[in-house]
Amino acid sequence: MAGAAGEVLIVTGMSGAGRTTAANALEDMGWYVVDNLPPQMLRPLLEISEAAAGALPKVAAVVDVRGRDLFGALPAVTQALRGGRPLRVLFLDASDDVLVRRFESVRRPHPLQDDGTLLDGIHRERERLSAIREGADVILDTSSLNIHQLATRVTDLFREEGDARHTLTVMSFGFKYGLPTDVDLVADMRFLPNPFWIPELKAHTGEEPQVRDYVLSQQGALEFIDTYARAATRAGGVPTREQAAFGRGGRVHRGQAPLRRDGAGTGSPAELRARCRRARETPRPRSRVGWMFAAETPHPGQERRTAVSLTADVKAELATVRDPRPTARVAELTAILRFSGGLHSIAGRVAVEAELESDILARRAAREIMEIYGVRPELVHVQASGGRAGGHFAVRVIEGGETLARQTGLLDQRRRPVRGLPNRLTTGSRGDLAAIWRGAFLASGALSDPGRSAALEISCPSPEAAMALVGAGHRLGIAAKAREVRGAPRVVVRDGEAIRAALAEMGAVRTARAWEELRQRREVRAGVNRLVNFDDANLRRSAQAAVAACARVERALEILGEDVPEHLRQAGDLRLAHRDASLDELGHHADPPMTKDAVAGRIRRLLAMADKKAAAEGIPDTESAVPAGLDD
Repeated sequence: MAGAAGEVLIVTGMSGAGRTTAANALEDMGWYVVDNLPPQMLRPLLEISEAAAGALPKVAAVVDVRGRDLFGALPAVTQALRGGRPLRVLFLDASDDVLVRRFESVRRPHPLQDDGTLLDGIHRERERLSAIREGADVILDTSSLNIHQLATRVTDLFREEGDARHTLTVMSFGFKYGLPTDVDLVADMRFLPNPFWIPELKAHTGEEPQVRDYVLSQQGALEFIDTYARAATRAGGVPTREQAAFGRGGRVHRGQAPLRRDGAGTGSPAELRARCRRARETPRPRSRVGWMFAAETPHPGQERRTAVSLTADVKAELATVRDPRPTARVAELTAILRFSGGLHSIAGRVAVEAELESDILARRAAREIMEIYGVRPELVHVQASGGRAGGHFAVRVIEGGETLARQTGLLDQRRRPVRGLPNRLTTGSRGDLAAIWRGAFLASGALSDPGRSAALEISCPSPEAAMALVGAGHRLGIAAKAREVRGAPRVVVRDGEAIRAALAEMGAVRTARAWEELRQRREVRAGVNRLVNFDDANLRRSAQAAVAACARVERALEILGEDVPEHLRQAGDLRLAHRDASLDELGHHADPPMTKDAVAGRIRRLLAMADKKAAAEGIPDTESAVPAGLDD
């Protein structure tokens, strides 16, 4: 029997605009994706699908100019197919500058470049696709998007109504046999009583109602599960696939019990869909069980961004910032020249040279030099050599270099090099100071991902330049410090809030927002880990010690009866009235207040007096009141 017809999506657009990333995102959503399909083959593919026992519900075909002459049939094929299945056309576009940068970063030729330049190929493709772009159902400009943001945007555009944004897969494990290797978060449930030691529950599993009801009825169990489920799926607007692995111990799995509680901490079914799978069978461990969340986002780079990609994102955004004020333009250009090269002597003449990472930045610096100072610089591609990765681009001014150096403040009136930054710039307005930081970062800045080693760093040509940049940062409210790393001066910003402020001041508002969201997400997860996982061992020991102390104090007061000295009784009553409080907190609750040493000493004497009387009378001492197996 033929299957029902489903949706068809044609993905096309400019080469380098992200068609592969969009196709991968669609495939992750369950679409059947065919890459580089000739338009003439689309109808036969759909006919084969509909004739089969089960039609492909959603088909996406990537069609582009790689098909050469075959690509010309796309408009006619699209028009013919619109009368059958529901069909949409997604057109991906980007600016010429961005496309040039992307092609040069991968060092691949444009499909239509032939013997011309890269821009020639882009212009030919744009002209050829103009009619298709006008007839597209969805046009997505990817100029300001990285691959992860593009994948998220495509997911949001083509996610069906009612689809779950979060998928939760659950499994179990035993701590005795080690943690699963693909784990982002591990939660330890060993603070709950183990059903294995309950005689009537020993023969049952966690999937049976007796064990499930016992586990979920324990104090704090439901709150713990709800809190951790929310933390595991707290990914902002990013769809996630979460794996929750509940630890197992022997034949009784407390790990299975929470799985039968529908929607625990998840919100509506449209936001989270739970799926259950069994872990591989292992021999019965004697250890208690735990449960863990392994957060698997569809875009791993969103959590594990490298310093290179973050730096590229910031510089790409800063390259689009245009401050129209003349003083700000001069400040930014001077910082670029100062931090990316400076002064050189070529054939006895003073030359100004700036060596930058990309041709976009080089062309921007050259354009600013021409527009502000009327000097036409020379653009040179510097091949990679030594320890450098990839090529660089040099902006050189030889003819008129000394005049430019004087105008930008790189030379003083006596033809002496200025080792720092010109005083007129560092004492300028707030906009000028932000332009200095923007130019310095574009020239030699780097940003690492949030974490313990998070840092925004700018390599400086001299200690004086570093101090000038630090001073400008302090006037902007940026807590920056000058450091010397392996003999090279640097300006470093390490505080997370200061890094966000620095990015925002420079003009990278979008990257600052994304960086801050990632930092907060990691802080939330790290905080949850510390509270509920292995790092809470000290908290568990403290809680167990408090329970034991309260039990011994109760027994001591029972043994001594009316023979308890008043000051010792007061200490014992404090311990029983505030069971979870520390000794220091007990001292604050006392009237009058006491030090924690005084509280500890009184409780110790109370227990010793009771144990001495119990030994004399031959009755159980205070240790006998401690619950058995408390430290299990």
